[in-house]
Amino acid sequence: MIEPAQIQDCADIIYVIQKSILSCVLDHQNNTQIIADWLANKTVEQLSSWMQHNPSYVYRDQQQRIIAFILFSKQGDILLNYVLPEGQHQGIGSQLIAQVRYHLQQLSITQICVESTLTAAPFYQKQGFIHVANLYDNHEIYAYKMVQFIY
Repeated sequence: MIEPAQIQDCADIIYVIQKSILSCVLDHQNNTQIIADWLANKTVEQLSSWMQHNPSYVYRDQQQRIIAFILFSKQGDILLNYVLPEGQHQGIGSQLIAQVRYHLQQLSITQICVESTLTAAPFYQKQGFIHVANLYDNHEIYAYKMVQFIY
């Protein structure tokens, strides 16, 4: 079930983020420094701040555990989008994107943007996002800029 994220959920959401990032081997190749850098700002305090300024949703399973989280700006940028590895490929991410699309349509926003990891790019393509640019670090692609138009 999708519901608005609450500040009291931050510790559970951080767990989802950490587990999801650790599963993105394509993006970090199990390099401990890259993982540490990626996780450095994913703290309860930082997440709480982000949630106070941006809409966010969680997906709870039948046991009421949070297994997915999405946070996005009111301008249409997906800022965080994570699903526990055991919850992936079950349509949960698709449901969260649909919720974001609905939310943004209510604000008359006409597009959703995301900087997709290499791991998540196929997911976003299946959701109708279009690849518009490669993002580089030291001449290596680390992410893709992707856009979906909302009608």
